[in-house]
Amino acid sequence: MQGPIAVRMTCFALLSAIESDLRFAVLELSVSSGITEILPADVRTAAARRWDEDHKTFGTSPSSDTELLDYTDFADLAKIFYMLKSGLNLDSNYDDVASSLLKLAPSRNRVCHSRPLEESDFPELYDFANLLITKHKDLKWSQLQTVLSRLGQDPSYVLHLTIPSFWSVDSPKILNNLPLPEFDDTGFLGRIADRQEVT
Repeated sequence: MQGPIAVRMTCFALLSAIESDLRFAVLELSVSSGITEILPADVRTAAARRWDEDHKTFGTSPSSDTELLDYTDFADLAKIFYMLKSGLNLDSNYDDVASSLLKLAPSRNRVCHSRPLEESDFPELYDFANLLITKHKDLKWSQLQTVLSRLGQDPSYVLHLTIPSFWSVDSPKILNNLPLPEFDDTGFLGRIADRQEVT
């Protein structure tokens, strides 16, 4: 399996699995400890905005932080881990997990906002996924293990996945009449300084 679309969707599969497993760890803590406010205020606001985008036709509103947990991203989860570290009984190694989540947040944003990927996005995400499974065995990585196993058996399965629309709700919207960019076909790898200058 080759091509930019396959790389993007493989990154998406890894990202969503890591986020799902980390959310499950936070949810388990919430249930076992009776903590109901598991989201920092700024994370709650951002998650509520994504929740609204995903439920705009239903006319309902979230009743708890646990309902908003599915609408958190890498950066949000890093903040949650820092806040709940003592309650999760996590050792200092999890400072590395939280800092890696923050470091990889730009990669996550490139994937979910359909921006051009950097050359390092896939290998860094893949290495992080394997590090979580091998070094941090005290948390369950069931979703991530499933994804890595499926990638080993049939890498093309990711081509049938769909990136949720609410993932891009925080993307800045600039009104224009330009066609949608086909970054996966025409986007540049590298040339970071040139792209920043153009932007």
